Order: sequence, then structure tokens, then C-alpha cells
Amino acid sequence: MLVKCGVSPVDMLFSKRTFDVEPHVTPIEVDIPRLPSRSIAVRTQMSALRKVLRAPLGTVGGRGYCLALGSFPTDEMAKWIASEIMYQALVQWREQRRHRAMPIWHRVNGSYRDSLRDEAVSIPSLLVISNVTHESTPMTLEKVRDLLEKFNNVPRIVVCGGNDPATLFSTRLHLRADAVVYLGPIDRVPD
Repeated sequence: MLVKCGVSPVDMLFSKRTFDVEPHVTPIEVDIPRLPSRSIAVRTQMSALRKVLRAPLGTVGGRGYCLALGSFPTDEMAKWIASEIMYQALVQWREQRRHRAMPIWHRVNGSYRDSLRDEAVSIPSLLVISNVTHESTPMTLEKVRDLLEKFNNVPRIVVCGGNDPATLFSTRLHLRADAVVYLGPIDRVPD
């Protein structure tokens, strides 16, 4: 069922293993020029993740939430968490049969075209966007922005690898994320 929604079987191979998420969640220090620095604690990130897992098709203030989900050094752990959220969303979607289409997992790429952005499609009940990094091309990041704006009334998750997702949203996408979760290796060296 996940493959039908666009989840790559390669990304699901990792999901056959289990791991305790909390030790991997990394505190984030958001340092944006001309603004006071802000930190996002592990407790805050875990609370947001629990809320999304409980109600993946939920809303925030009547609009779809936007979760920035990242992991370091690769996006592998973030994809695992996103595939679990996608699974929970499918279960909820099948039970509720909302008036929206199935959840969609969409991988952005560097080409000029993007079928989800450029063509008329049914509004999904959840949109997961992957293949995004801090080093993505401006064209790729513009596609991500376009998709987040086009589907702003549904829950959206952006899966990214490398730098923390809060910095990606504030310095490259210039959009607000309702929640941020950043995963890293347990044996990481402190800054």
C-alpha cells in the first residue's frame, strides 16, 4: 500500500529495522542573521512528532500542518519516520474515507517539470516531499515552495538530509514550519 502512494521500496528496507527515536533527536540551534538565535529542544521535537503520529491527517488552526523532518548525515532516518507517518495516515484515511485522495509521497528532482505541481491532481490527504537538502538547486527548492503553497490546506511533510530542517526552512525555503524534528547518530560529537 505504501508503494502505491509513492514510497520507494528502497526507503522501506530500512524501516524493517526498529530503533528508539528519542536518542537520535538532536537539539537545534537556529541562527538566522539579524534575528535572535533560538533553540528547539528534544522534548519539543518529540512532542510534535507524537502529535503527528497520533493524527497524521490533522490540521493546525484549520489548515494543514507543515512538518520539517531531517536527519544527519543522510536522510535515511527521516525517511523511515516519514514512512511510518505515511503508514499511520493510510490507516486513518481508510477508516475515515475523507473527501480527499490517498496520501502521496513525492520525490522532487532537478528537472523543469513536476507533475504534481504542474498538472491538475486530486488533493491528497497528506503530502510527503523528499529528495531535499540544504544544497538542493534553487529550481528544486522553488518546486518545494510551490508544492507547499499549492497544498497548504493539507498536512505536509518535507524530508531532508544533511543540515537541520529549521535552517533549511528559514534560510533557503523562507517558509514557516509548524514543527521540526532533526535526527542524528547517537554517537555524534557535540558542537
